[in-house]
Parts: sequence; structure tokens; C-alpha cells
Amino acid sequence: MLVRRNPFWALSQAMFNDMLDDTNSSSSNSSNLATNLYETDKAYVMELSVPGFKKEDISMHLEGRQLTIKGNHEVTNEHEDDKRHYYLKSFSKSSFGKVVTLPEKVAQDAIEAKVLDGVLHVTMPKAAQAIAKSISIN
Repeated sequence: MLVRRNPFWALSQAMFNDMLDDTNSSSSNSSNLATNLYETDKAYVMELSVPGFKKEDISMHLEGRQLTIKGNHEVTNEHEDDKRHYYLKSFSKSSFGKVVTLPEKVAQDAIEAKVLDGVLHVTMPKAAQAIAKSISIN
């Protein structure tokens, strides 16, 4: 009896196992949190990639010059009449945390944050003494 071997079977099994390994981690940390940080004339701006997080899922705390940003997001898609039998369920929860040391010249009372299209935008205005200005000579 001749048995045909499917060369893609082993590959598909390996891909499925890798997929399971990737989805078992339920949280992410700041080391793999995509971040942009730039400076304008009037402010420092930080952008964090937070897809799937709503503003209610994110908290920010300022203590001294340490700005701590935390996110916790849980997806529940269970229904009472749900007759599904899952083989893989990776919609669970994810979280992140990031601590940033602010420059001394930030107007801490004026820090603003908003979530727009999966990106958390944190604007940290420069303190009045940090903004460059021309000085006339008498």
C-alpha cells in the first residue's frame, strides 16, 4: 500500500503550535510597546501604540518627575446561549506599563492625553522658562 505524504502537514502543525505559544502570553510590557517621543517648540510629545485600548482602560499617574502609564484591557465575548467549543481562544486580556522620567522643564499641571485610532498621545508642555524666546538688547 502506497501512502501519500502531505509536505504541508508538518508545516501547518508547526505554524499552529507557534500560534498557540504566541497567544498564551496575556500581557505585554514596555519593552515591546511601540513608542514615539519627540519635541516641538512648545512641548514634548509621546505617542504609544495601544490598539484595542479605550481611554477607560488606561491610567496615568505623575509622582515627581516620574510619569507612569498603565493599561489593562480585557475582552469578553462569552454569551449565555453560546454553543461554541473553542479550539483556540486568544481574546483574553492584555496589559502594559511604562514609566517615563520627565525633563525638569515640563509644565506638569498642563499635561494632556488622548487616545485616537489606537495611539495614546501624551502632550507635555514645556514650562515657561524652558521655551526659547528672543531678548531685545537696550
